Amino acid sequence: MYKMIIVDDEPLELSLISSLKIWNQYGIEIIATYEYAPDALSFIKENKVDIILSDICMSGMNGIDFFKEAKLISPEVIFIFVTAYNNFEYMHTAIVYNAFDYIVKPVTNEALTHLVLRIVDKLTNTEDNVEPNFAALSCQQALIDYCCSKITLDDLCACIANNGINFNPNNDVSCLFEITIDNFDELLCKWNYNIDRLYTAFQNLSKNDAFDIIPLKYNYDTITLLTIIHSREKFKSALDGYISNCASIFGRTFSIKRLSEISGFEKLREPICRILDILKSSEKSSGDNHFAIELAKKYIEENYSKDISLNTLAEYISMSPYHTSRLFKKYTGETFINYLNLFRINRAKYLLLNTNKKINEIRTEIGCLNKDYFSRLFRKYTGLTPSEYRYKYSE
Repeated sequence: MYKMIIVDDEPLELSLISSLKIWNQYGIEIIATYEYAPDALSFIKENKVDIILSDICMSGMNGIDFFKEAKLISPEVIFIFVTAYNNFEYMHTAIVYNAFDYIVKPVTNEALTHLVLRIVDKLTNTEDNVEPNFAALSCQQALIDYCCSKITLDDLCACIANNGINFNPNNDVSCLFEITIDNFDELLCKWNYNIDRLYTAFQNLSKNDAFDIIPLKYNYDTITLLTIIHSREKFKSALDGYISNCASIFGRTFSIKRLSEISGFEKLREPICRILDILKSSEKSSGDNHFAIELAKKYIEENYSKDISLNTLAEYISMSPYHTSRLFKKYTGETFINYLNLFRINRAKYLLLNTNKKINEIRTEIGCLNKDYFSRLFRKYTGLTPSEYRYKYSE
């Protein structure tokens, strides 16, 4: 289910829009409603939101200011403006600020259906072509690009500074470390999120004034990282405190190994490239990756009638959504969403020709809750409606 919040300072409008059945029919869950935009911003900071439906004209913080703040918190969120005024000024505002769309109250069923279909298509395509979060990984990527001579030292410094890390490339000392997590399998069994969030948690625990951390590579139970040391005097105790903090939070012991120490970034290229080559060769074998995708396919076959997303599949096989998407395409020749849709449609075709079940029953059985969406999907893959297909191919 995609997560949506609605923001409107008119309680009646808020109630009417949130009560519409179309949201649930197309897999959109309204997880919160707000009359005041600042309250909605607080919610967005703490919760994942895929869609925001907001009035433009609101008391206090208006819709435009709310939109700007919301996009800073969640750049990928789909934002739709709602207003009672159908004029060029508001339409122009929505376009200028790159909102997804603009609808006018009272909202008609036709306009809303068209909008919802576009939202679902947009989210499906985004999920299908998921990319790494470069806002979070830009330092790591910049280091790799620098070591491969793709960017200059000045570019690297600017990128790291933009990510909130203060350093002097000529004076700060850099150390490369490996941290190995003991009993990692046991930790994974107790972890309720995908594995990328576990690694991110280790990075977030490193905040201090003695050093900054830039992860270079995660290889299952081993994290290879670059530390930028701001204070040699404080570094040893700060590092010990970091390891102790991790051990306390996760209930595990950690082994740490210093790989090399470098003064100045110009000397980083050789050791980092060497580490990346070693890690690349020690990644999971293609056989392991193939097994993971076979496991993913089996999961789809057993759960196609449920609400499956790339995120739920990735969590099931303990991979990131990006890695799952890339490997799924590599080993099946299909994107995840296309594979799922094809599986559902093939199952529907079988049921149409081999049972007397009604089309609505078949639609529900394969996990397509909305009648119009099912018909569109079926026609996309067969060129026929379900009724036409049954009539044409039944003996």
